Amino acid sequence: MPPEVRIAELEQELAARNFELDLMCEVSSRIDGTLSYGDLFRLLLVETRRAVPYDVAAGLLLSGTADGGGANIELYLSEVRPLIPAARDEVEARLRKGTAALLDQPLPDAPLPVTQVPPLAKQDESPGDGLPVNSLGTFFQVPIVGLEGNQGLLLFGAATADAFNERHVRLLYAMSRQAAGVVDRLRDVVRRERQRFRVLVENLPHGVALLGPGSKLEILNPAGQELFPKVCNPELGTPLEEIGRTRVEDLGFYSPVDLPFSVDEEDGVLRVEVVPLDEHGGDGRVVTARDVTELMRARAVLLQSNEEMERQVAERTAELSVRAEQLSRLASELTLAEQRERRRLAEVLHDHLQQLIVGAKYGIRALPDSVGEERLEATDGVLNMLDEAIDVSRSLSIELCPPVLHDAGLPAALRWLGPRFETRHGLTVKVDVEEAADPGREDLRALLFQSVRELLFNVVKHAGVSEASVVLKQAGLDSVRLVVADEGGGFDADAFLRQPNSGGGFGLFSVRERLSLLGGSLHVESSADTGTVFTLTAKRGGVGSTGLLGPAPTTRVLLVDDHNVVRNSLRLLVEDEADLEVVGEAADGREAVKKALALEPDVVLMDITMPEMDGVEATRRIAAVLPEARIVGLSGFGEGEREHEILEAGAKTYVSKKGDPDVLLQAIRGLES
Repeated sequence: MPPEVRIAELEQELAARNFELDLMCEVSSRIDGTLSYGDLFRLLLVETRRAVPYDVAAGLLLSGTADGGGANIELYLSEVRPLIPAARDEVEARLRKGTAALLDQPLPDAPLPVTQVPPLAKQDESPGDGLPVNSLGTFFQVPIVGLEGNQGLLLFGAATADAFNERHVRLLYAMSRQAAGVVDRLRDVVRRERQRFRVLVENLPHGVALLGPGSKLEILNPAGQELFPKVCNPELGTPLEEIGRTRVEDLGFYSPVDLPFSVDEEDGVLRVEVVPLDEHGGDGRVVTARDVTELMRARAVLLQSNEEMERQVAERTAELSVRAEQLSRLASELTLAEQRERRRLAEVLHDHLQQLIVGAKYGIRALPDSVGEERLEATDGVLNMLDEAIDVSRSLSIELCPPVLHDAGLPAALRWLGPRFETRHGLTVKVDVEEAADPGREDLRALLFQSVRELLFNVVKHAGVSEASVVLKQAGLDSVRLVVADEGGGFDADAFLRQPNSGGGFGLFSVRERLSLLGGSLHVESSADTGTVFTLTAKRGGVGSTGLLGPAPTTRVLLVDDHNVVRNSLRLLVEDEADLEVVGEAADGREAVKKALALEPDVVLMDITMPEMDGVEATRRIAAVLPEARIVGLSGFGEGEREHEILEAGAKTYVSKKGDPDVLLQAIRGLES
């Protein structure tokens, strides 16, 4: 052979070897331990096409072992030219036949021969665009041999008999060895992960059952062997058809189901959950079970505790609401009582003291002219003192209770107060009021007026200025806002508000607390640069009106006594109280029962000794129908046998007619000791 020809052949051979080496390096770089079997075979078959001119290629992997009579087979197919179904079946049949041969006998060291394909006896289908199997002239089989023996088979087919040469055979065997190494690594990883999975499952405190295709029970951990029999009959190797009378197929993924059980007189709840073995929702399932009996009991106890706590909170809230309402009423009553006392003192000064002084003045002037000059000068001095006393008394009367406040309302009273402060204290007060901003309630009028006067006194004593302003406006539909401002030196408002007024009266602390109890507020802004601004906000509604707290509730009383004089006396006593109301009267026990059923009173004052039906029997009948009614027994017999009878019949307490009226009123209100 001429040297030139030999060199050319060697160069071709070297180029082919370089190509094969590059191909093997590229395939190797793309193969790692994370590939699945399917990805591995698809990669090999596709890349092989770059060097081997096959028309159809297939790979078959033994995913199990032959122990026990057979192997699980996974088939992968790559078609350059599509095969008709019959041809595809033929390729699969040849692969299975070749694989069975691999399992039955050791693999020879030499490559399997290239075999000619005999034509099919009969072609049942029209090939169309597909490639019939009898058009394939050559089949070439390459075994996949790993550390554990034969692991599968690669099969390549070509239309021509001489499609595969020695170089192709060598390349295919190299790829086969590479695939075998990857399969070994994958199987080792799977084996280790399966062992780790089994150890993990075996040591879980919850029951775990692994179901394969057809719900066949493959794994059942020790906890599962204890828990699952409470709701089903698990047995390894057999299908688990139902759990807790529910078909396994009907148990939705990731939807826990609580199944009650009763075993050996033990009642409980088992929580069962089903999840798929893989994210694609294959046939495999993992069923977990855990005993949640104690959890359910604890939850029931917790719910009961929560309900009890909520009940107690509701009771405390209701109690605090009642206390708050009582405090509001007390604050209102205190303000009104102070105002009534101021009015009474003003009336005493005006109607009595001033009249006495005026009378004394007239008496002195009526002295006979026989009084000497010396006595006359002394008389003039007394008259001057009496005039001064009249002025002081009149001024004090107005200061205590300005008539304009009650006659014309808060806006008019504030307009009157401004000039008075300028005259008496040298403080110019700019007053800006809205007539519609009058609170309308006597207690709020008095409280706001006294508060403004107290704040203006503070300006006079501490601010060091000669001007201040008072603004009264509406703040929404149900509130008024009163602002007292000055441009003085300011003060520490927080410290001052925290300090109670030790001397009583209307200090800032007292103003804030009283406004708060009546549903209002006091806000103070003070600094050395801008002065001080007091903002008082009060609700028109509240105690004693139809606002925040509504009208004071009245206790409805039914009077029962056979003496008309006694009933009249009781009526006068009860109706003199603002929170009590007489809703009816009865002269005997029978009439008392009828009136009680018709009127449903809050309190029944029940005489014991009466004609027709006595108070004991009437009490028993009323208490049976109206258990919430408060029955107070009345009698002139004293603390004797009859008291015991009426208390047993259902009366809440017992009061003697000869006792203190205040004791009776306390019994009606439920405040008896």
